[in-house]
Amino acid sequence: MRGERVFSEPSSDAAFHRRERAQGRFRRVVRLPGHVASSDAKAELRDGLLTVRIPKAEETRPRKIAIQAG
Repeated sequence: MRGERVFSEPSSDAAFHRRERAQGRFRRVVRLPGHVASSDAKAELRDGLLTVRIPKAEETRPRKIAIQAG
């Protein structure tokens, strides 16, 4: 994931000494276990929170196998 955080200039009556969040470009790399279906990935940004959903690939999902009683 890549992005850029930009802050507007503070007003002249702002009273702070330090900003806790940095501005500028950023990049995050997250390693995922197993195979994923990247073509089905979805991302949503709501209230400043980014939620990324990437489903498992079909071949890595558990299967149901019918068992017949003899």
